[in-house]
Amino acid sequence: MFATFFTCVVSALLIYYLLTKRRNRKLPPGPARYPILGNLPQMAKAHPFGYRAFHKLSEQYGEIMSVKVGLQEMVVLSSHKVMKAILDKDEVSGRLWTGILEDRSFGKELGIAFSSGDLQKQLKTFVIKALREFGFGKSASMESIVELELECMDKRLRSASKVNGGKVLMERFFQPSLMNVLWTMMAAKRYDHDDPKLTKLLEINSGWFQTGSFGSGIITAFPFIRFLFPEWTGYSSLMHGNRKIHQFARDIMQEHRSRGTYKTDPQSFVDVFLREIDNQDGDLTTAFTDEQFMIICYDMFQGGFETSSNTLAFAILYMILNPEVQTKVQEELDSVCPSKKTPILLSQRTKYEIAKLTYTYATLMEAFRMSNILPISGPRKAMTDYTYDGYVIPKGTAITFNTYSVMRSKETWGDPDKFRPERFLNPDGGLNSLVDLIGISWGHGRRSCIGEILARTTVFMYFTYLLHNFSFRRVHDTKLPTTEPIYGIILSPQPYELIVEQRS
Repeated sequence: MFATFFTCVVSALLIYYLLTKRRNRKLPPGPARYPILGNLPQMAKAHPFGYRAFHKLSEQYGEIMSVKVGLQEMVVLSSHKVMKAILDKDEVSGRLWTGILEDRSFGKELGIAFSSGDLQKQLKTFVIKALREFGFGKSASMESIVELELECMDKRLRSASKVNGGKVLMERFFQPSLMNVLWTMMAAKRYDHDDPKLTKLLEINSGWFQTGSFGSGIITAFPFIRFLFPEWTGYSSLMHGNRKIHQFARDIMQEHRSRGTYKTDPQSFVDVFLREIDNQDGDLTTAFTDEQFMIICYDMFQGGFETSSNTLAFAILYMILNPEVQTKVQEELDSVCPSKKTPILLSQRTKYEIAKLTYTYATLMEAFRMSNILPISGPRKAMTDYTYDGYVIPKGTAITFNTYSVMRSKETWGDPDKFRPERFLNPDGGLNSLVDLIGISWGHGRRSCIGEILARTTVFMYFTYLLHNFSFRRVHDTKLPTTEPIYGIILSPQPYELIVEQRS
């Protein structure tokens, strides 16, 4: 009896191996797969963080690698060259829509961040055009909004510097301010930084990001398991966050509809979208529905400020860990811009950024590189069989681009784990071509992030204004804060304390 059972098991495994080997002959190289588990054992052995596991495996299998994450077929891109070559192709322009992405959008492909097809293209075009009417993507308009928020940030930090020895806890510190920059364009509304409702919502949103991971989590590997073990997988927390943010969007809709003026005198993106819903009422094929609006708000809410605020928090962290860099940035700012109260505008890049603020800009690029907030973006999906360099990526395969491998490549950077802004400078002090590699953080091709200009503008203006007007240093007689991130879909710095001082 046992012999028969053993023979059946061995035979089944042999058949699985032969079929898998035959099917995978044209796939990019990758580690051998285990039945059911795929490459999860090798990933777990390589590193507990999925993006670092992919990076370590790619060092063995190359810049384009095939893996199986549980039941999910996946191709991992790990170099800037191959990302630029593949990500702008229509054949790979879909989104892997499964697991937590289904849950956040009512089980439907809604919104602009994680949906695919013609409706997604139509909505993205409309959203960009409508947002531009209220300043999104226009340097001068965005900068004027940022200036107003910087006034509030300035008061907040000056007050903090006068109490408790200037000690400040950096935990979601920049989120309310950066949320206001986005929401002024979205809904013509800003919130008080201490608003308890907003504080709770931001906490829930951060928790959502920290619960899952793109491309490598257990829910990606086995989507059904979230229903069997909702607490262990974080599914309960994710759904709680979904409900809260859905209700936030409903409240926004109700507030704007109650005014009635959205139809005749729209004052924000919200008004324009609600008017379009009314205009297309009765069209069963329309992309403009209440549910679409809610998920677009969700997309913008999650992607519009969380990454920028975390990048800024990391940038300040690197300043207190590298005080000599902070001093050099401040000296450059002082020499170029005598007036500290006037924010430096990114649109003045010819006059300031490139010509005279090269070390400051290089420092900011190094902060982007080292923090690498979104090491694995939302996976793409092959819409049809696609061939690259002799390898076949079958239709339906998830395509993940691991920007961590770009940002921490020893071949490119030499000493990738060291914070060294000088790597972006030529011998004559000008910026070099390595700056261009940072742009891959926002993706490439038509699925690239629509918020790149907003992110670059806000982070540059906040960083330069803060260092121009304040100094940040570590709290003495305490352990140095770590740069090891809180793992999740988006990386965030672990909460840390610092001392803020006004500069004369």
